[in-house]
Amino acid sequence: MKNNNSSFDRLESKVYCRVKPSKIHGVGVFAIKDIPLGVCPFSFPNHHNKGETLRLSVPELNKLDDDVREMLLDYNLLCKKGLFVHPKELEVFHIGQFLNGSKDPNLKLDPNLASVFKTIKEIKKGEELTVDYNKDLEGSGFVYNCTY
Repeated sequence: MKNNNSSFDRLESKVYCRVKPSKIHGVGVFAIKDIPLGVCPFSFPNHHNKGETLRLSVPELNKLDDDVREMLLDYNLLCKKGLFVHPKELEVFHIGQFLNGSKDPNLKLDPNLASVFKTIKEIKKGEELTVDYNKDLEGSGFVYNCTY
């Protein structure tokens, strides 16, 4: 089998994070190497970028099995227009779905940018990546009630 150089280069230099147990909540995203200031720590911004995004209205969500609905709401942000999910949402997770909230974040979330997450300070190997969802989503139409 032949290596694809661009894929190998991405694995070698662009993989910054992994999911591990978190002291903040359940599991979280942790740096496996130092992450510079001003970069998106994920090689692709999210799992909804392939044009297959499905919008589920609240009435549609309410028709789903309780466990399925709970999982969708656990891993996605609900907005006034509904919940935007990928059709294979519960089979393929994006690492960004495991980011925990914090009042002292090291990532900024901007839902209007292609690279939704950017580091706002250098993140050292072993640190948990966090976002201030309440502050970053204020006025965006997304619903996130974080109690951190």
